[in-house]
Amino acid sequence: MRFFRGRESNDIMKKYLLVILAGTILLASCRENKRYITEEHFAKGTNLLFDGKFADARNEFALSLKSDSGYWKAYYEIACINELEGDYKGAYANFTKAITLNPGFALAYFNRSNISEMVGDEASGMKDLKKAVGIKPDFYAALLSKGRTEYGKGNMKQAVADFSAAIALRSDFYIPYSLRGSCLFRMGDMDGALRDFSAEIRLAPTHTMGYINRSTAYGEQKRFREALNDLDTVIGKEPMNSQAYIYRAICYHSLGVKDSARADLESADRLKNPQAQAYYKQFFGK
Repeated sequence: MRFFRGRESNDIMKKYLLVILAGTILLASCRENKRYITEEHFAKGTNLLFDGKFADARNEFALSLKSDSGYWKAYYEIACINELEGDYKGAYANFTKAITLNPGFALAYFNRSNISEMVGDEASGMKDLKKAVGIKPDFYAALLSKGRTEYGKGNMKQAVADFSAAIALRSDFYIPYSLRGSCLFRMGDMDGALRDFSAEIRLAPTHTMGYINRSTAYGEQKRFREALNDLDTVIGKEPMNSQAYIYRAICYHSLGVKDSARADLESADRLKNPQAQAYYKQFFGK
């Protein structure tokens, strides 16, 4: 009798375990199906976004969120659509939702910082840039943006540190050299500025701003012949660049070559540079 009852108990236990197993499989299946639906709508939305069909893409992302309200990727993509459409308030709100759901998503902080910059909230923008770089120290674009912001605030040492970190990550791109060189120029480190502007020219020889930047650093060191060489290059590439004529006139005047200085100021005046007449009066008294 005891044996019979034990066997009956085992049978009941087996049935109970089978029910639990079936329920677990069903629950997992439901979760898998839900995840599939969520990601399917997200994938459709991404394709539509690439095609420029913002309204349809937004609808797909909304369906993705309807399936899973915690799907942070959908909030991020909707925020990107908001930004492209100029809805900065909506973009900020949706980037914030993505960050709330995934606090380690550095790109969302970076994009939200751009929104803050657009609406003039510099403090919030800097806070997000610092967060993005803190999460991802090799975040190249965030380092550049942070460096530019520090430069704008007059924090030259920190800006140099940010641009140096960007250069360490990618030494073949001219922009961080140009920016760091401008910082060093303002700090009075002309040798450092010249090295960076020379690197800028080496990496982007058709980018005339590098030659102009280097010419001003040469001018600060009274190396006017070298400055003239750079300005000749600029004018050869861009004969309508009025500022290059102004700078070259200053170099010629410093070297005592007054006729050339006068001719360059007249060229700048013909190009309607507002500084031309003031320099002409300063140099020639009329």
